[in-house]
Amino acid sequence: FRRPGIYWHMLPTQAQGRKVVWDGRTKDGRKVLDAWPEEVITHRRNDEMKLELANGSLWQVVGSDNYDSIVGSNPKGIVFSEWAIAAKPEAWEYFRPILAENDGWAAFIYTPRGLNHGYSTYTMAMDNPEWFCELQTVDDTWGRGGTMSPEKVQAEREAGMSELAVQQEFY
Repeated sequence: FRRPGIYWHMLPTQAQGRKVVWDGRTKDGRKVLDAWPEEVITHRRNDEMKLELANGSLWQVVGSDNYDSIVGSNPKGIVFSEWAIAAKPEAWEYFRPILAENDGWAAFIYTPRGLNHGYSTYTMAMDNPEWFCELQTVDDTWGRGGTMSPEKVQAEREAGMSELAVQQEFY
């Protein structure tokens, strides 16, 4: 709200963005979009998955699968959600100069999926003092609103989830 501009929540595909964010529900059944207080929204465009905000900003759900269609939009901030499975991770290369020009920012939130671009981003950020990097496991989030207790993780192991998958998904 201090820096009016264009902000994106980018998922691997636009269709996934609609399912996860625009139409998504929390574990309690509430709409994900209810995180936005109604008093800050001046206009909602369901067809474009876009909110116009009281400060003049636009917040929109987009997909990295079709980044060419949004190049030139001049965002100030992008959340790359599910980054490790981005359909076209090269989208980051196209938007980073725009963010640099705008004194903007990017955030990458994801569960690792092997030694791919998500892993490369993580290892780069760990060694770069200009970046903030944090790994959160179920041990870090349980007790602070996290949903996976140690007992649930163990139940997944006992139900046949491989240790490799347990480490990837929970640790």
